[in-house]
Amino acid sequence: RNALEDTAQELFLFLVQPVKQWLKADRLVIIPHGDLHQIPFQVLQDPSDSRFLGERYALSYAPSATVLLGLKKTAGIADGRLLAIADPGIEAARDEAEAIAKLYPERAKIVVKEPLAKETEVKAWVGGYDIVHLSVHGKFGTEPLLSYIQLGGGGQDDGQLTAAEMFGLSLDQARLVVLSACETGKAEVT
Repeated sequence: RNALEDTAQELFLFLVQPVKQWLKADRLVIIPHGDLHQIPFQVLQDPSDSRFLGERYALSYAPSATVLLGLKKTAGIADGRLLAIADPGIEAARDEAEAIAKLYPERAKIVVKEPLAKETEVKAWVGGYDIVHLSVHGKFGTEPLLSYIQLGGGGQDDGQLTAAEMFGLSLDQARLVVLSACETGKAEVT
């Protein structure tokens, strides 16, 4: 054993073992608090059989119980319509968007060439798609709601689609929204 295994087992004993008797399903939703956001629960290891938590359960994370309770079950995404936007200056982003678009033949709007899709256009388009995939630059700021993904500017929009602006997007039809950008998963635990 090494130090990582020791830590994974100690955390299992501290965080999971006390509630293990009540875990009956094969799915587990983790709602972390504070520093627990930094722990990858899937790698916690049960010392009794050396199995990882991620081997035993299908793990999901939710930011709060309120958000979890507000989620509604939706139909699958296999038959959906895709909007995929990629920053043309990021080769991997273009490749990613094009690969995903192949899963939705004739049901995808893909924007991967110059110029970068404008913020105004993206705001107008997102309401008509089931899957929205944005593979662009992102920036996490000290004010979380001012964190943004970088799109093209023009007109009334500066090209920075902020988290605050995202709350106003018409996403009623969307079943899946992916922000594939630097710093989009970053958060400061407070």
